[in-house]
Amino acid sequence: MLLSYDQIKPLSLQKDILHFCSVSLIDYPIKQTHERLMDDFIPKADILKVSDEELTFITGITDTSEAIQSLFVGRVKAVLYSRGKHGSSLYLKDEKRDYDGFKVEAIDTTGAGDAFIGAVLYQIQQMKKPVEEITLNEWDDLMRFSNGVAALTTTKDNR
Repeated sequence: MLLSYDQIKPLSLQKDILHFCSVSLIDYPIKQTHERLMDDFIPKADILKVSDEELTFITGITDTSEAIQSLFVGRVKAVLYSRGKHGSSLYLKDEKRDYDGFKVEAIDTTGAGDAFIGAVLYQIQQMKKPVEEITLNEWDDLMRFSNGVAALTTTKDNR
């Protein structure tokens, strides 16, 4: 469901998981809603997942490292940066780790980013601990698993 800014603004984000969905990069009304909500939602997030395509749109910064660092505002503890077939990166305030993608015969990449973040959120929920207590070894396992889920998603026609 696509909501307007006025419908989303009153939502409480104290203890819920909110998957903000893909940022609209094309000129539809939802793009303006996303633009207006970035400053509201980013500081309230514990984890942000952004793609290589979304990063400049969200931050207005073209340098990847600088753009990622600018996202550490408010409650943000981790930034997950997806790089398509090249894998993903985990950024913590003082740590960066890269994870290779899996080589698959991709048919349709639609939904791979959603599958990735779904796998991340599922694993974190199963851990039953706050994000700040996730160890680097746990992050490594979590990110590799999520890359695998995203890769598998591309091996099917998702239309």
